[in-house]
Amino acid sequence: MKNNKLNRCSSFFLALIISLSLFSFNASAVKNTPDTQEAPVVTDSIPDTQESPEVTDTTPDTQESLEVTDTTPDAQESPQVTDTSPDTQDSSEAANTNTEEATLIKLEPELTAEEKAAIEFTQEVLRLVNEKRVEAGILELNSMDVLTELAQIRAIESSQAFSHTRPDGTKYYTIFSEYFLRYRCVGENLAYGYNTPESVVRAWMKSKSHKANILNANYKYIGIGYTKKSGKVYCSQLFYTPTMMLAQPQPMI
Repeated sequence: MKNNKLNRCSSFFLALIISLSLFSFNASAVKNTPDTQEAPVVTDSIPDTQESPEVTDTTPDTQESLEVTDTTPDAQESPQVTDTSPDTQDSSEAANTNTEEATLIKLEPELTAEEKAAIEFTQEVLRLVNEKRVEAGILELNSMDVLTELAQIRAIESSQAFSHTRPDGTKYYTIFSEYFLRYRCVGENLAYGYNTPESVVRAWMKSKSHKANILNANYKYIGIGYTKKSGKVYCSQLFYTPTMMLAQPQPMI
């Protein structure tokens, strides 16, 4: 009997211990389960992570930027703007034209009163000479720029030494070869002290040799020079007919 009671007591305590152990285990399990389940709560912040797709879902904003880049039609309109390049080119051409005109104006210095007087004097002498030739039934003489330049040199030289011999001692016709002008025949008229074209042409026409030069039908071109020294006008005429061969001239004075 006594042993049976002990066994019962032992069994009771053993069962009690097991029960307590199980209870403790369950309690700890229950207690730890919330902690373990809280981790998913923390990981449930993946909605925050998922919100990043919502942020990336702001691709509509990115797409709006594409819509902005879709303003390429505006970019395409730029050719229309560049189509105004003709206007720009026109303005450039106009500017260039104005610049060229301004340059041309600058390249033409204003003539002095004496230079204007010289031009008017020589032009009138030429007109009067051709008038005399026409009256004699002879073709008019043509003016040549190079001959005018040479005649101007001779007018200045004659103001230094009034002669058909140049200041260096050579004959007047050497000036043609200096400028590489080949001739068939040449001539020269000189005068000084006549202050008007009419008076100098009249004086030449009264001189047989000078008149012969003016009315020589063999001459084709003329150059007229003018200079003024000590109040006196010095005037020269160079008559010229070109040829392929450089020949010795037959001066007529």
